[in-house]
Amino acid sequence: MAEPTQYSFTLQELAELLVRKQGITEGRWAVGFDLSIGVGIMGPNEVDARPGAMIQISGVNISKVPPDSPANANEAVFIVDAAALPSA
Repeated sequence: MAEPTQYSFTLQELAELLVRKQGITEGRWAVGFDLSIGVGIMGPNEVDARPGAMIQISGVNISKVPPDSPANANEAVFIVDAAALPSA
């Protein structure tokens, strides 16, 4: 059997992993990304150069979701309830 070379995670799984890693046991937490944006003239050559932007993911974070947040109402898939997670 071939050895896996890549693993993929949903945003829900990523949020659960990060909450567990930090030892958080209370509250609702959302996963987010720290982004850096660069702008400039881009293209394969001078004739085809156009204004453009590049977005870099520079980090991942989790943020506690306030109880009155609209995100709580729609049960967003990237939010986890720390108290509902099974013990690792």
